[in-house]
Amino acid sequence: QAFGTGIHPSTQLCLRTIEQNIFAGCNILDIGCGSGILGIAALKLGAKLAIGIDIDNESMRASKHNASLNHINDNFHLVRGSLNSINSQDNFQIVVINILFKTIVNMIENNLTNTIAPNGILIISGILKEQSAEIERLLSCKGLSIISKNYMSEEVINTCEWVSLTCTHNKNLYNIHNT
Repeated sequence: QAFGTGIHPSTQLCLRTIEQNIFAGCNILDIGCGSGILGIAALKLGAKLAIGIDIDNESMRASKHNASLNHINDNFHLVRGSLNSINSQDNFQIVVINILFKTIVNMIENNLTNTIAPNGILIISGILKEQSAEIERLLSCKGLSIISKNYMSEEVINTCEWVSLTCTHNKNLYNIHNT
């Protein structure tokens, strides 16, 4: 079955960050959309358009079904494929990626940051606390700065701690701090 029931800490971190940063009329790109929960939530919170991308056929079916159940088919577009399937001219105010560490590293190294609109944000989760420093280093090398970092543990005692990072282009930090 497709990922994304909303129960996992990394999904909850993404949902919380989307809710804190969404604004009416924005566009969101959900990379590795799984069940479509993040794009659907963004649309329900006021986004104009959500694009969900995934390489898995089951994810496409689950996302389409969930979009139908939530009556948002017209504003939720699904793309089966990789990040390369997104038009290089498209920029999104919110880009969210909640997948495995190695895939996130690969995407950062291969132009993930180009999908972020000039004043947009990138939300990354699906990483463990001990993996966060490597992701932060890569983001910095690509000209992004962390504007928030959140943690959540699984409910079982002594299990892993998940992290979400929210970042923006370095040039935006002046605008954020001087408005």
